[in-house]
Amino acid sequence: MMVYFYIIIYSIDATNLCVPCLVNAGTFILDIMDCALGFGSLIGCIWGGLSPSSKLIYNLINKQKIGIFNDLIVPAVMGFAGCYIKSGKIAKALPFVGCLLSGYDILIKGCGAPDAPKPKQIGARKANSVPDFVASFIDETDCMVQFLEGFQAFYVEVFGNERWLEVCTTEELNDLFVGLKKAAQKGSLNADELRIYKPQDISDAEFDQFIERMNNSEMNASSGEYASTSENIIDFDNLAKQFSEMEEAQATDQTKGYQSVGDLFLDKLSMLQEHLADGSNSTCATISLQINQTMTMTRQAFRGTLSVTNGNAEVPMRDVKLKLKVTNMQTGAMATAKEFEMHTESLKNFEGDLDMESGWLLGADETGTATILFIPSKYAAPEEAVDYSFGGTLSFVDPSSGLEVSGDLFPVTLTVKPSPELDLTYFMQRDIYGDDALTENVEPMVPAEFALVINNKGYGDATKVRMVTKQPEIVENKKGLLIDFEFVSSQLNGSEKILAMGESIPTEFGTIPAHSQVYAQWWLQSSLLGHFVDYDIEATHVSSYGNENLSLLDQVTIHELVHGFTPKVNTNANVRGFLVNDVVDADDLPDQVYFSDATQEELSIAVNAVATKKSYTEYLLTVTPMKAGWNYGSLLDPTVGKQKLVKVVRQSDNAE
Repeated sequence: MMVYFYIIIYSIDATNLCVPCLVNAGTFILDIMDCALGFGSLIGCIWGGLSPSSKLIYNLINKQKIGIFNDLIVPAVMGFAGCYIKSGKIAKALPFVGCLLSGYDILIKGCGAPDAPKPKQIGARKANSVPDFVASFIDETDCMVQFLEGFQAFYVEVFGNERWLEVCTTEELNDLFVGLKKAAQKGSLNADELRIYKPQDISDAEFDQFIERMNNSEMNASSGEYASTSENIIDFDNLAKQFSEMEEAQATDQTKGYQSVGDLFLDKLSMLQEHLADGSNSTCATISLQINQTMTMTRQAFRGTLSVTNGNAEVPMRDVKLKLKVTNMQTGAMATAKEFEMHTESLKNFEGDLDMESGWLLGADETGTATILFIPSKYAAPEEAVDYSFGGTLSFVDPSSGLEVSGDLFPVTLTVKPSPELDLTYFMQRDIYGDDALTENVEPMVPAEFALVINNKGYGDATKVRMVTKQPEIVENKKGLLIDFEFVSSQLNGSEKILAMGESIPTEFGTIPAHSQVYAQWWLQSSLLGHFVDYDIEATHVSSYGNENLSLLDQVTIHELVHGFTPKVNTNANVRGFLVNDVVDADDLPDQVYFSDATQEELSIAVNAVATKKSYTEYLLTVTPMKAGWNYGSLLDPTVGKQKLVKVVRQSDNAE
C-alpha cells in the first residue's frame, strides 16, 4: 500500500539582524551607559568592604552576641558610600542598581528570557526572534543581576525602607553614619540628638523609625536572644540570605576569569555593543518562508476478503459481525493495535458502517463481500520476520430461525517482515547571498543549500520512496519587502544537479535498504542578501488511520547550517558533511558536524587561523587547532575580494 507524509518547513529570513528585540537591546544600552560608567571598579570596591562582614552575619543567624551597629552596619554602609564617593560620584545611594535592573527589565520584556539549549540528540535548532548574541548576553550576565538584586535587598533590609536608597545621596549617608558611629559609643541612639545628620529628603517620621530600627536590632543582636516583638527590626536571616546570593554570584563570575561581576558585565556589554554596531546600518525587515513537501512510499499490508451468502430468498440476514483474531505464531500472543491496524476497507452488498462491531445487514438472496485491511506496525516484526495466524469468528442472526449463529473462520498464516523506521534530518543554510539593497552595485545571487538526510534505522527496506518539493512560498511579509525565493536545482546523493522546472520538484529516492542512508539537496536562490533566524518543521503521517504506531517516521529535525562540504577524510565519496550551529552562542559559531551517513562529531573552535602572503597568487594558511578532530576557524579574505580561491593544498600530504 502507499503511505503519505506531509512535511512543512517554516523559516524566517531577515535582511539583517534588525529584529524587534534589538530595538530593546539598543534602548537598554542607551539607558545604562551613564549608570554603568565605572561600575566594574565600584562593585569590586563595595564587595571588598562587604566580604569581611560575612563571618559577623553568620554569627548573627547562629544567635551569637555581637555589636551589630559598629561591627556590621556602619562598615557596610560607610564602605558602600565611601566607594561611591571615591569614584567621583555624589549621587543617589543606589542609582546604578536601579538603573541597571530597570534596564534589564526592558531587555527581558522585549526579548524574552533565552530558552535552554535543546539536547543534541533531539537537538534540532529552533531559534526564536531573539538573536543569539542577545540571548547569550542575558544568560552570561545573569550572575550580575543576581548580585544586584541581593545587593539592593541587603540595604533595603538594613534601612527598612527603600526610599532611603532612592532619595539619599551617598555623601548624606556617609555623613549620617559618621555621626551615628560616634553616638553609638555612648549607648542607645537618640533621634533628636542625631537629627542634624538627617538626609534632606527623609522625613522626621522616617528618620525616627530608622533610629528605632537600629536600637532594636542592636539590642537583640548584643543579647543574642531576639526577644523583641517589634516589627521594626533587621531580619538577620534575610541579611545572610542576600549576602549568600551576592557571594554565589561573585564566585560564578570568578570561575569565568573575572575579578567581579562588574568586570564581567562591562566585558559582555562591550560585546553586545559591537554586535549591535555590526547591524546598525541595515534595513529592518523580515519575512516568513514556507516550504511544503510530500513524501510517499510503499509498505507491506495484507488484504483479506470475507464473502457471506444469504440463502433465504425472503428474509435479510441481520447483525452480521466479524471478530478478528491475529496471533503471533512464535509467542502465541494475540496482536493488538500496537502491532496491527485492522479495519474494514470496503463493503459490497452489506449495509452498515465500516466497522466490525455494530453489525451489518445482508439482503435476502444476496452475497455480501467485506474487504479487511491488515497493516503491520514496526512492532509486529521488530528485527526479523514473524509468522502470524489470521482468523476469528463470524456471527449473525439466522434469517430462517431468528437465532444468533457464530462460527470460527479458517485461519491463514502469513509472514510479516520488519518495517523501515526513518529519521528525517534537515539542514537549512543560515546565510543566503543575493543583492545587498544598501549598496549601489548589484551583487550576484549564490544558491544556498537546503538538504535532507534520510536515515533508515529500521530492519526493513523503505521502498518506492518519493518526495515532491514545492517552490518556497512567502507567507508573511509585513513590510512588503521586494524579495523572491526559488529552488533552482536539486541533487540526489551528490549526483549532478538537476534543474528545477515548474512549481513542483520530484526526487526519486527509490529503495532505502535497512540501516542505510540517502540524502538530497535543493539549492535555494534569493534575490536579496539575508539570513534565516528561525526554523520550525512539522511532519504529518496522512495515512495513519489515527494509529500513531503506524508511522514509519521517528525523529524529524532541522538544523542551522553554516556550511556544507564534502569531507576528504571519508573513503565514501558520496558522504556529505554539514557544519551546524546547534547550541546558542553570542557569535553564532558552529559546534557540530553532521554527516549524510547519520553520524555526527563534536566541533572545536580553532585557537587561531592566519593567512600569510607568499606571492601574488599564493598564501600560507596556518591553523592552530583547539584539539584533535574537527576544528573551525574563520578569517577575512586577505585579497579583499580582488581574487578568487582556486584550491587549498594541505602541506603534510599534498591533498586538496
